[in-house]
Order: sequence, then structure tokens, then C-alpha cells
Amino acid sequence: MKPTLESPEAQALLHAECADPFALLGMHAIDGGLAVRALRPGAAAVRVVERGGLAAVYPAARTHAEGLFETVIADRDEIFPYELEIEDYAGHIHRGRDPYSFWPQFSTQDQYLFNEGTHYRAYEALGAHPRRIDGVDGTYFAVWAPSARRVSVVGDFNRWDGRLHAMRPLGSSGLWEIFAPEVGMVVSTSTKSSAARAIYCSKPILSPLPRKSRRAPPRSPARMRPSPG
Repeated sequence: MKPTLESPEAQALLHAECADPFALLGMHAIDGGLAVRALRPGAAAVRVVERGGLAAVYPAARTHAEGLFETVIADRDEIFPYELEIEDYAGHIHRGRDPYSFWPQFSTQDQYLFNEGTHYRAYEALGAHPRRIDGVDGTYFAVWAPSARRVSVVGDFNRWDGRLHAMRPLGSSGLWEIFAPEVGMVVSTSTKSSAARAIYCSKPILSPLPRKSRRAPPRSPARMRPSPG
């Protein structure tokens, strides 16, 4: 099949240079139907499976050798809930929710208060928090990185690949977020700066200091690693 993404867009995804992966990955309405795109470098095959309803299955084509898959559903024009069925080269199959199928979770009110400097419970919104969203358990991540070109959640679960679980930028607020379904307490984020460096930092759950404490919160250790892109 002919890819619906322009080559520069696809290359930005494949080289961890895409500033807003949610605009390209996941399910999107296009002229003539729906397109579902997934970046799965280790997959031999990817299938889109409807959740509920007819449970229709739509095989995805590999549009780029590096692991970008896409399927075009020509007979439907309304976004529907789905899962991704991933088959690796050993024949193992895993079905789960697509991180790029979830709507933004950081409310506009929280964004306004944060940027105004009056969000006095920011620790409840930023950091890593276990959540259940749309019936799925996982971990919600939100960070403030106003100078970043790309921010990703990385860990052993995705082989420290910054192209996967790349976060959603929330407008011009400098905030980034993603919900990682079926992922436990991963402790690092990868931030690509304007100088094209990848900086890896631990991101524990944030919690308020006791009222009587005047100590600053401990700094998260940071270390440099080569960028996958």
C-alpha cells in the first residue's frame, strides 16, 4: 500500500525527531476513511483489532523497513476503540492498547494554573502516577520541559528506545504527557534538547514536602546516553 504519511513526517518518527507523535501515530480520519499507524521496530506483523462491536481485524502493512506500520480502513469514517495485536519474529503475539489512542489527560485548568504559577498541587499532576484509564491499568507521565524538542518515556520495557512512548506536547505550555498502558513504575524520561542531545533523567512520583520542612526536594540524577535517533 502507498503510505499516507509524507516522507519527512515518517523520517521524523523513525529518527526520534517528531515534535508531536500523537499527530501522526494512532488512528486518524483521512480522505477516504481512517488510517492507523504504529511504530513497532521489533514486530514481524501488526494488526488493528476493534474493541467490542464486530471485533473486526485489520492487518497493517509495513511501510518502512525500520518498523513503521499502517493500515487504511476505507469503509469506516468514525474513530472507534481498538487494540494493537503485535506478533514478533518468534511467533509470540501480544494484544494491548495503543498509547496513542488515549485523549489528553492534563486538564486545561491544570495547564493554566501551572503556567500562572498558582498550581499548588502540581505534584499530583506531574511525575509518574499509576492510573486506570478507560478500563486499562498503566502509568501516566507528565513533565515540564519548555525547551525540549522531544520527550519520551524510556526503560527496559521498551529497550530504552526514545522513538517509542514519545510524549504529547500540550500546546505552548511546555508540558508533555503520555499514558503508558500495562507499564509499571518506569523511572526515566528521555528529553531531546534543541542541541540534539538526549538527556536521561529519573522521574519518581512527586509528593509534597511536610509543611514544616524547608528542605528542597532532592535532585533527580541525570546521565547522558546516546540518542536512538
